[in-house]
Amino acid sequence: TMKAFITLLLLGAVAASSIRKKYDVVCPSLQPDSEMVPYVVGGTPARIGEFPWIVSIEFYYGHLCAGSLIAPDVVLTTADCALYIDELYKVRFAVTNLFMSDEHEVSVGVKKVVRHEDYGYFGKAKDIALIQLERPVELNDYVNTICVPPAGVNTTGMATVAGWGDEGYSDRQTRSGVLKKVDVPILSDFDCRYNSKYPPSDIDESMICAGTEDKNVCIGDTGSPLMKKMADGQYYQAGIVSWGRSCQVPGYPGVYTELSYYTSWIQETLEQFN
Repeated sequence: TMKAFITLLLLGAVAASSIRKKYDVVCPSLQPDSEMVPYVVGGTPARIGEFPWIVSIEFYYGHLCAGSLIAPDVVLTTADCALYIDELYKVRFAVTNLFMSDEHEVSVGVKKVVRHEDYGYFGKAKDIALIQLERPVELNDYVNTICVPPAGVNTTGMATVAGWGDEGYSDRQTRSGVLKKVDVPILSDFDCRYNSKYPPSDIDESMICAGTEDKNVCIGDTGSPLMKKMADGQYYQAGIVSWGRSCQVPGYPGVYTELSYYTSWIQETLEQFN
């Protein structure tokens, strides 16, 4: 009957709407001209639950890279961290120490990995990947998501990065495994390309440079999120730790994948997970 047909159409519309909203990962209140404030932390261990979206991506039961939870079953990281067989990855949540388990910790397997299709063809650019988990995780005070910026957001000022990397090359053999956070200054695009010691051709518009000699990322930090805290207290993820030359050498800031450059790619890729 016509009534039954209309009912089916309405149910279909509701289902389609729910599918579209499943991966609503872009910050709803963040605008390119929003006022930004620095979040000053500086080189100290992170508190339990302080960054509930940061995850440890493990390969063969060892920490490989960091990542960030942007949906209950989707982790964001670099393409360089996602080059292996999908089923061999595990993702650990609510981890503040890699070598100790916490009562809040959760470990989930990986269902699918999607790397940027152009990664490897344009130097160090396009270093981004999405990981679909075997199942959604339950969100709480210790496991939660972070949003990504709309396209066109220009991140400036200070930002925070947290990860399990070394504090310097001398610490490589004595890594504590503790999640640490540090406040880093973001360089302008011009300074990143022409006033650092990197060849200008290595830096393109889809990258952010951040950090100083004594405040920077290092070995083991790849995939970690570069985070901004807004005036309203909301965090968004501005970048992903991608690459760098040295941990504690002047002139070599950390280089990050700039997420606002890849907002459309993230949204289009998430449609493959529905």
